[in-house]
Amino acid sequence: MLLILTNSDDATADYLTEAFRCSGVEFQRFDTDRTLANACFRYRVGSPELRIDGKWFRPNEITNIWYRRPEHLKHPAIPETPEGNFIIDEWGESLEAFLAHVPAASWMNHPANNVNASHKLEQLTTASRLGFEVPRTLVTQDQAELLEFYDQVNGKVIIKPLCCQTWRCSGFSYLYEPRREMSA
Repeated sequence: MLLILTNSDDATADYLTEAFRCSGVEFQRFDTDRTLANACFRYRVGSPELRIDGKWFRPNEITNIWYRRPEHLKHPAIPETPEGNFIIDEWGESLEAFLAHVPAASWMNHPANNVNASHKLEQLTTASRLGFEVPRTLVTQDQAELLEFYDQVNGKVIIKPLCCQTWRCSGFSYLYEPRREMSA
């Protein structure tokens, strides 16, 4: 059985779950922002179980996990208070304990592998080492070095952040989208 971990606004998962349904693929979707209201966890030594929408699952019944786009766990009856946060954290630990019993080879996008794969510079190094053609690249905090590189490539540069494309400040979300021309 395929377990899909995502959120309720994931249009790609919506599309594919319908395709799975039509193809007869056995799956269970777990929307982290909604499913807790219909979930339950229990553990006896060596035997974690997770109930989703009234059906109990054991880790050995999960043949594959698609770690798509989960969000922080949410439950409509649990307030955002210190006590509520404690309950959600306990839920998170319970869910992670269940998932830890599923072999890593059964995962698509295992969280630990996602972390390793998210380091852009390491990915460029690996791609180059494996023989892939990678563009000339410079990461620097030195303005003179940046301007020299800019001149070497005739101003044909793409600027990308290393860690993220969005950030929050004072309740607003910002998207990194440089459009400014560089001047020497």
